[in-house]
Amino acid sequence: GERQRYPLVLTHACAQAVPYGVVVGNAAHTLHPVAGQGFNLTVRDLVQLASTVGAAPAPGALSLLQQYVQRREQDQALISQASRWVPELFRVQQPLFAHSRQLGLVAMDILPGLRQGFARRAMGL
Repeated sequence: GERQRYPLVLTHACAQAVPYGVVVGNAAHTLHPVAGQGFNLTVRDLVQLASTVGAAPAPGALSLLQQYVQRREQDQALISQASRWVPELFRVQQPLFAHSRQLGLVAMDILPGLRQGFARRAMGL
């Protein structure tokens, strides 16, 4: 068939929690598929959700589920911003900027501590 284009659009659920219901992962927020961060973010969402409701006497209570949403807000916002920023970083083709970007990539390659720190942050550790 004919090729189709579907632009990547950042979206957020209007509410991530309702009584006895929570949306997580791509149902709650779609991201640019940079380095699988949507999957990593989903895993962190699920870990926090399990931690929040695991031992609660009323796991579906809206106030409890809203606590989950509040605990996830900062990480979700950071990864959302990064998933928009990284593709833009590679779209710029000005020579000075391109050389600086390349130096940064080389530094990540030859400095294991820098690479490991970046990877740990991307995994939410």
